[in-house]
Amino acid sequence: MRHLPISKTIIVKPVSSNCNLRCEYCYNGVDFRSHDKKPMSLDVIRILHESIPGLEEKFIRIIWHGGEPILRGIEFYEEVVNLQQKLISSFPSIRIENSVMTNGTLITNKWANFISKNKWKLGVSLDGPHAIHDLYRVDVNGNGSYEMALRGRRIAEKAGISVGMIAVVTSETIKHPVDEYYRFLTSIATGFDISPCWETEQDGSTPEYVVNPDDFLRFAQALFDIWWENDDPKVNIRLFKNLLHGVLGGRPSNCAFSGDCASFIAIDSDGSVYPCGKFAGIQKFRLGNIKENSLSEILQSQQYSEYLSIAGHLSSECINCRWIKVCNNGCTYDRYTGGDFKDISPFCTTWKSMLEHIEKKVQETTGTQ
Repeated sequence: MRHLPISKTIIVKPVSSNCNLRCEYCYNGVDFRSHDKKPMSLDVIRILHESIPGLEEKFIRIIWHGGEPILRGIEFYEEVVNLQQKLISSFPSIRIENSVMTNGTLITNKWANFISKNKWKLGVSLDGPHAIHDLYRVDVNGNGSYEMALRGRRIAEKAGISVGMIAVVTSETIKHPVDEYYRFLTSIATGFDISPCWETEQDGSTPEYVVNPDDFLRFAQALFDIWWENDDPKVNIRLFKNLLHGVLGGRPSNCAFSGDCASFIAIDSDGSVYPCGKFAGIQKFRLGNIKENSLSEILQSQQYSEYLSIAGHLSSECINCRWIKVCNNGCTYDRYTGGDFKDISPFCTTWKSMLEHIEKKVQETTGTQ
């Protein structure tokens, strides 16, 4: 049930996994990844932009990711703007959208002005109230980053930037009252996403911060109920909007459920190419390097074709599931556990139950069955 891409999202890691924070659950820090942590050179970023016209898609989303992408410095990104202006001048049919995903702690007035001036999008990680956020999102000295992240967000908002937000749901998050959690997040942003922390070690062990799927389900159902009952059109929780869209017969747009792995690619700081940002640094998934082959050549390689076959795998259980068009066997990375791919998403039951819960809410509200 995989779909042909209509756009390409390129996740660029200009400082690889380098970061000024040491978030305990960050997947960049697990020991089965290997990164060249030197900053991305201007030569690599130039080669990347020269590769863009060779792609079939004309709408290119570039997500500046990390680690912490702001560490690369404004001068680097000013050169990016120059390269993109020249590219679009030569290829006016190409549209490029830039987003920066940051921990927020390094945002200054200068950064906010740059992002606002160039109409880039901005997303900031904030896991919840002080106690939740600071437990795992710490700096190099083990100090919480909540106040710094909130300060950076406020600087950006003062510059007129509509700041997106993502909150990672850990084992600690679910210990707090759901209604207080909802009130906090909506007091900070009207648009945000929640993401369950399901990172596992390749030896099969489960770190303490990982949220149990059943616990996450109960938490997510309770949070959805609050969101549904409040019925505030200004509040957009992306996960819920996507699942609700699927229940109503639409196609979710978020990468975990859309079946669009072919729409994504990741570039590490040394030019190495991976099929997704979550696989960056896992050498068995390294597809090549844009300094050696063009991006279009790499995307036409046998190795990438084999990855897409794995990503598009649907078990017989999936094929016969009524929710197949909504979930598409979930996130490919979630199926990669113990150094191999599972036949079916480990969180299949969680998502099925969530979809059934949402369907029931819709039926109760509309009086339909």
